[in-house]
Amino acid sequence: MSKVSHILDRLRSDGMRATLLRGGAGAFLLNVGWAGLGFSSQVVLARLMGKEGYGDYAFAFSWVLVLTYFATGGFERTVLRFLSVYKS
Repeated sequence: MSKVSHILDRLRSDGMRATLLRGGAGAFLLNVGWAGLGFSSQVVLARLMGKEGYGDYAFAFSWVLVLTYFATGGFERTVLRFLSVYKS
């Protein structure tokens, strides 16, 4: 049995390890997809807006991100941490 078929058999099983591996692989693929989409959209925006227009956009967007971090105050991480406690 080859290593690839062994790994695929483990992923198809119903155990906790297989569930965690499938979830981790899915999250990884989503992150890679979002990174690729973000990169390609930035390239398209830079091409369409030109140097100065994209520079203005990047400056404004950076300030929006900084202000968003201060406005949320870490609350989104707290919600994720205590969600399981509130659910149970």
